[in-house]
Amino acid sequence: FKLKVLAPVRHELVIKKMLKYSVGGSVVLVLLVGLICLIQELRDARLKSIRDVRLALRHPILGSVASFHVPADWSGSQSRLPHPALRYLLAPNSIEAENYRSVRTSLLVTAENHHAKCVLISSPEPGDGKTTLVSNLALAMAQAGKRVLLIDADLRRPTVHKLFRVPQDIGLTDVLLGEIDFLTAVRQTTVDRLSLLTAGNSPANPAELLSSPRMEQLLKDARHEFDFVFVDAPPMLAVSDPCILARYVDGMVLVVRVNKNTRIAAARVRELVNTHAIPVLGTVANGILA
Repeated sequence: FKLKVLAPVRHELVIKKMLKYSVGGSVVLVLLVGLICLIQELRDARLKSIRDVRLALRHPILGSVASFHVPADWSGSQSRLPHPALRYLLAPNSIEAENYRSVRTSLLVTAENHHAKCVLISSPEPGDGKTTLVSNLALAMAQAGKRVLLIDADLRRPTVHKLFRVPQDIGLTDVLLGEIDFLTAVRQTTVDRLSLLTAGNSPANPAELLSSPRMEQLLKDARHEFDFVFVDAPPMLAVSDPCILARYVDGMVLVVRVNKNTRIAAARVRELVNTHAIPVLGTVANGILA
């Protein structure tokens, strides 16, 4: 065999080939990043919008509340200044205060249609902001001219007394134990037409106390004395207290925090609601990004 060199071998890549390799590598990288993002999105089961909340719980949406930062409270229980979480008092012209007014309007219409005066407020899990919402909603309802009673029925982790700067040594626990009369335990707040029944000292058997006939009678008396009664209950997936209290109220409002609660938690709440035949007036989407 004979070999003959016709042209010198070119070891360097030409520009066209380099461009092809660069563009091809970039396309592959973009597709890989997109695939990773898609997998993460499919694995993320959080409720991210009002539409997700509506589809997950299958109840009407009464309104939404924008996310806001609550600064640390350094004033203490003896302070006369409103708690930073009471945005309806501190910033009546803010977006969140307007959101509470919208929820109040929707709730008034829904409550009138269902003849509801006593409403239970609960949420799927701790940290969803139900106590902050019900406190601001009670303020909004009182300023609308209604005689409102806010009952802290979270006997395990009571917090309503901290928001309104009142002591909790006498409250719902004492009434259920028969140690004090219902109207005597009710405290007046600095807001006109808004009264408060704190939880009192935490008992050893909160579920048994809440299921006693005294609780049912207390809510009956509250309906006669006030135009609207809010009951702040523990989270539904944490304890059985909300399902017990739901037997004595006219309806329940669920507070769901967007980007925190998951579809699995919402499905479990929906199952509890259907099992115990709890009348749900609606849902409030909390923590919406403005």
